[in-house]
Amino acid sequence: MYKALLEFTHPNILKPVGIWEDPHCHDVAYIVFRGVDGTMEQLGGQTMFEEGDPYNGFSEHGFKMFRAIFSTIDHVNSHYAGEGTSSARNTQRELMQIRLDPPNIYYKMVDGEPLVLLGNMDIYYQGGNLNLQVHIILFLLLLNNNE
Repeated sequence: MYKALLEFTHPNILKPVGIWEDPHCHDVAYIVFRGVDGTMEQLGGQTMFEEGDPYNGFSEHGFKMFRAIFSTIDHVNSHYAGEGTSSARNTQRELMQIRLDPPNIYYKMVDGEPLVLLGNMDIYYQGGNLNLQVHIILFLLLLNNNE
């Protein structure tokens, strides 16, 4: 799982910094990510939307964030092995869809603008005759923002 997440090169996907397996439940892995500044839910609508804006109601930051979200979804879908994907770049890595809820969309302030980061996805691995479902639980390690 860790290797699969490392392979994603999209700038809006959280990059893992470590992984460990639950010693009491061998089908659960814990992945550690660098710190973020918060979730879209915490950021609030005033950052995303602005009345009378030329971007059909989106603020300039909101428009960029909206585009980043859909760009990330397209990137993940290009690696999704499930039926119904529109991607021709299928690498047969079995991914479930990203859960797009405001608490599952993170941001980090970069040069005064919120950078959208998505990271809530489940990955299924099929190895040989064994079908192993591994649940990824996201923990955010609050590191120094300068790293």
